[in-house]
Amino acid sequence: MIRCIILMLCLLGYLCMGCSRGTEANVTNGYEDEPVCGGITDLTDHDAPKEIQSDEINDYYARFYSSWRWMGEDDHFFEFSVKHDENGQLTVYENYSGNHVPADEELLSSLQAVIRKYKLTSWNGYYKTTAGLPPEFQPCNLNVNYVSGEHLRFTMDNDPDAEWVEDTYTIMADWFAAHGNDALRPTRPASVVTRLNFDYQDPETDYSFHTGMPDSEEYGKLPPDLLKNVTAVFDKYDVLIKYDFSIYNHDSGRIDNHEEGFYGFGGDHPDHSEQNLPDTHLDIYAEFDDGDRINIMTSKASELEQMRPMIEELMDVCGR
Repeated sequence: MIRCIILMLCLLGYLCMGCSRGTEANVTNGYEDEPVCGGITDLTDHDAPKEIQSDEINDYYARFYSSWRWMGEDDHFFEFSVKHDENGQLTVYENYSGNHVPADEELLSSLQAVIRKYKLTSWNGYYKTTAGLPPEFQPCNLNVNYVSGEHLRFTMDNDPDAEWVEDTYTIMADWFAAHGNDALRPTRPASVVTRLNFDYQDPETDYSFHTGMPDSEEYGKLPPDLLKNVTAVFDKYDVLIKYDFSIYNHDSGRIDNHEEGFYGFGGDHPDHSEQNLPDTHLDIYAEFDDGDRINIMTSKASELEQMRPMIEELMDVCGR
């Protein structure tokens, strides 16, 4: 819904500026005329097969913009390629950042699983774009060549909320990180927790720890390294990244995942029919010295099961 509203406002703005809408680009002698603002370029190959038998990828290329995944604050564009380098080594590249690490069949199999999961072969041969759209809606591309000689290719107006895009990013970011390169992870300031409210209850546990306000007498009595140690626990479990990456709910098309108790610990695709656990609740409120803050409140088993090691470490740091 959010994406549709933005797109409608954008197109209305272009219409008001005198741009034509729905105009087909002309192709003469194989050369495409530059489409006017809002014009459509349609070079779709309607005969391209919509099923591909092979699962063995030879080389891979994808370019897209993701609203909910990023490297830096303004780095939402990604361009990935997996191919053999000049020495014959299979390598994965992120072309915008210039980073690359070795690849192998495991990575290609993971990318093929995304293609199968989201039935991307149904778009094979599609080529239809709209000129003059904002960056997040400008063309995305997928080009995959298989060992069998089959091909998967499409170009379309980007969907910045697409789930296959997020899954592809996650696979790539995890692969780079596993090879010692965190360049695809969001860049964040080295912030430190300055305030913490931490409450956890289940049938066997009733735990509460509050630092108090920074100007309070209670706060002044905290152990010197306590908040640095709390920060280290958050960093260890990628709390801030999970928190930021988990806000959007693909089922509702709204930014309400946190309201429903999902924060990315239980996976990128939560089951929104999951019920709350009885007599079990986690509440973490933290403020950081750069002005950032998080507020985690959940009773979801899928989240709490994965948070358990972090919860235990926070209890150890804050004191049992």
